[in-house]
Amino acid sequence: MQKHRISTRIGFDQKIIVELKNDFDLLEILSLKFTQSDIYTSMCSDYGVVVGRISINNGLGVPNARVSIFTSINEEDLEDSVINTLYPYTTVLDKNDDGYRYNLLPSRKQHSGHTPTGTFPDQKDILNREEILEVYEKYYKYTVKTNDSGDFMIWGVPIGTQTIHVDVDLSDIGCFSLSPQDLIQAGLATPSQLDGNKFKTSTNLNELPQIKTLNKIFFLKVHV
Repeated sequence: MQKHRISTRIGFDQKIIVELKNDFDLLEILSLKFTQSDIYTSMCSDYGVVVGRISINNGLGVPNARVSIFTSINEEDLEDSVINTLYPYTTVLDKNDDGYRYNLLPSRKQHSGHTPTGTFPDQKDILNREEILEVYEKYYKYTVKTNDSGDFMIWGVPIGTQTIHVDVDLSDIGCFSLSPQDLIQAGLATPSQLDGNKFKTSTNLNELPQIKTLNKIFFLKVHV
């Protein structure tokens, strides 16, 4: 088997240029593996693949981090009151009518230690409301969650300047999930920022100690 392994320095941003000839059977990067058919779906593509790891503490991967390539609402949908209400975002800093900025955080409780404080639709929303399905397919097309190693892949990303957005809820990251007391002991929160033994919810996500966000602009170019 012809296998290629792309080495990276975990915890460091770096540019890696690799010549991928179509004679390999398996390509490995981080904890992800791809076959030749996964990579070469088209010989003349105008899109790329974004692969990465969300990490803390010098390389520890964060599971269940939510990652997206931000897509701005188009001019046609700006004039549609229904779509514009559900997705009014022209930048990641814009807020909806309720005061929520662009986010990938679920609006429903995920487990007993989780406090929902977001607007991201779930399967029930998508199946029950056609307009939410339209928004999801159009504007959350490039949205994924990290795996147990903290790795992710977003396929089909348009070339050019893009914004990658990351939302992490420290109370909803699998086996690494933290409680309010954990945040206090780590110096990441004060009692006033919490609701006793529960996390607070707020339309201002920046004031919640359990929510961590990253926005980064990058340029995606396909080498031929």
